[in-house]
Amino acid sequence: MDGRLLYEEVFDDPSEFFQHVKESERINAKEKLKTLLKIAREKYQISKPRKYFAVLMMDGDEMGKWISGDKMPEYESVLHPNTKKELANRGEWKDILENKRLMTPAIHGFISKALGDFSLKLVRYIVEIRYPGKLVYAGGDDVFALLPLDYALEVARELRAAFSGEIFTGEIGTNQACTKFDVQFGKQRTGYICLEDGNNKRLFTTMGHLATASTGIAIAHYKQSLDITLNETRKAEKAAKSQEGRNAFSLTFLKRSGETMSAGAKWTYDNKNIDTVSVLLEFKDKFLCDAISSKFPYILRSLAESLSLSENEKMYMAEIKRLLARQQGSQKLDQDDEMKLAEDLAKLVMHANNEKRTQAKDEDKDKPQGKLKTFADLLIFTRFLANGEGEED
Repeated sequence: MDGRLLYEEVFDDPSEFFQHVKESERINAKEKLKTLLKIAREKYQISKPRKYFAVLMMDGDEMGKWISGDKMPEYESVLHPNTKKELANRGEWKDILENKRLMTPAIHGFISKALGDFSLKLVRYIVEIRYPGKLVYAGGDDVFALLPLDYALEVARELRAAFSGEIFTGEIGTNQACTKFDVQFGKQRTGYICLEDGNNKRLFTTMGHLATASTGIAIAHYKQSLDITLNETRKAEKAAKSQEGRNAFSLTFLKRSGETMSAGAKWTYDNKNIDTVSVLLEFKDKFLCDAISSKFPYILRSLAESLSLSENEKMYMAEIKRLLARQQGSQKLDQDDEMKLAEDLAKLVMHANNEKRTQAKDEDKDKPQGKLKTFADLLIFTRFLANGEGEED
């Protein structure tokens, strides 16, 4: 069934589907749809279908360098610590340990297997089993998927973590294996992900924690031209690589009014100690339960330019906390939540500023980087993903 038939307004346009249908039958069908949506909402807590959806495209970073061997680690980083210690005491081995590992047919085969496991097993598991998305294409390091707004950030984050194997699925070799699915950037470094495969538990290979990928996401109205939506998704993916410097994501919001908003960031900062999307998801949960007013990200955005001149984490934190206290939703935030959200966002902004400065040209290194505005924009996206306020417009 065409998904558009779940929107009431479609039945008001005879040219859409109903050229050869009697007006009385069209009106009757609309009433039946209203009844269906009412029962779904009241009896099963299933809300009306949202009018916007997300398109995701992901691509591995610098895959050519991985295949050619330019990204290979040094020998000393792949040896057992006892072996490394023993060889380090032998002078003739010192230079060898510091050399990059040679690219061999076996390593080529391992990379091929890792990309195969990712595209054939892990991607579909995340997009269609863990979440109600639809996988269109997965080949090697490339992914193209359609997603409901409610889970777009979660899916993007898990796909990125699965690519590098930074997901903890339970202690391997115990009854806890395959009982979890927790993203752990910088902590989970086994290189393997354990999942149920049929009736068995199986280890899937990944590219490892040094590999990265970039993702573009476009949010569009269901009546938006799919060609335009796909083009904007590709642009967002390229922006994640070029503007954010790879290992990043970029979001583009195509409003029905014709306005376009874009913003992006790195997946992690501070050597993977800060998980960007997990901070956004903290705010998403609060927007979802109406603990934070929808005005908050817009007010933060209006103050971003002046606040960015100081680039002081304590000042960021104090101002964010003040705004959160003033911009409460119907459920209210307690002081601990206010402090936690303010601390996490301030820390994220400061590390993003520092990251941007390291990438800047010499003449721009002393200038304020102004990433607070970027994260205010990302919070506007996050608020919309949570509750779709203004979605009817």
